[in-house]
Amino acid sequence: MKNDRISPRGIAGFKYSVRRFLGTQLGNMIKAAIIRRKYGLNKTLRFSGYTKHKFNIAVVAIFKGEDEYLREWVEFHRLVGVEHFFLYDNGASTASRAILEPYITDGLVSYIPFAEFPEKSMRNRYGKDQFRKLSMQNLAYGDCARMYSKYCSWIIKIDLDEFIYPLKPFNTLPEAFKQFDKPGIRGFSVRAWRFGPSGEKVRTGLPVIETYTRRNPEPDKNWKVVGRGSRISRLSGYHSAHTWFYKHISYTHHLYDTETSDYVHINHYYIKSEEEYLDKIKRHSTGHKAGKESPDKWPVSDAQANKKDEGDILRFLPELKKRLSDSSNVGRDE
Repeated sequence: MKNDRISPRGIAGFKYSVRRFLGTQLGNMIKAAIIRRKYGLNKTLRFSGYTKHKFNIAVVAIFKGEDEYLREWVEFHRLVGVEHFFLYDNGASTASRAILEPYITDGLVSYIPFAEFPEKSMRNRYGKDQFRKLSMQNLAYGDCARMYSKYCSWIIKIDLDEFIYPLKPFNTLPEAFKQFDKPGIRGFSVRAWRFGPSGEKVRTGLPVIETYTRRNPEPDKNWKVVGRGSRISRLSGYHSAHTWFYKHISYTHHLYDTETSDYVHINHYYIKSEEEYLDKIKRHSTGHKAGKESPDKWPVSDAQANKKDEGDILRFLPELKKRLSDSSNVGRDE
């Protein structure tokens, strides 16, 4: 399938995996192991939940300076059935920590400060010449897999501008995920609809999912993944942004998004208002995403995202707005 983010199945998939392992994975596994040892990651457990309890669905994400979106993103995913969040703060910000503190206190969020490591083997900006190098994002996903995957039945890998939700008739992710809860399924991909600025120049003060309603006509296929915690490899020390590395168990397989698109989608609010996008460029002026964003992308995104979305996600908006307006709800487990 064109533009897929996962390898093909069968012999072709095996050959692809071998080439990828010998080409980049083996070297990055060694580098990741060295970095983990140097910075004491193997000895740092920042779990904010009950270690004897296994969460049905958890989310892992790495973020930097996205404070104004944190509450909406966390509350939305709590609303659709996420039980725990492993959040890696690439800015190691006291402001971000303060916003998340009620959720940390209640055991809903495991907060991991994760500022850039000054290593030559690490990616220090965005670009084709850098993709073979490790990034902080790779290490964050690897750390989550190594330290926390055993506590989770399913782990979703998304960013803070991505909202994953069930499609009707399902009202929660646990209901939708039951369709994939079979011994032979080790994980599955989810397609994403990429949203644009919807003509907005400045912040509206409204929730993200209410503000941005126009998207690209075609989805990003196999965009992000959900992995079964017991099948995710804990050995590599790093994982890629769009796939999980799995344990080699012959009878298990990963589902394409063609097999999941009737049950679950992701809305990807990649470029928001012009004001917000310029702030995003400033946030990522240094670090592993430096150079990825530029002002000329905003009008292009606004033109490309010319299709009015059907609004499937908006059925969650009334309850979400209620939660966001109720400060007493912050961090309180339902």
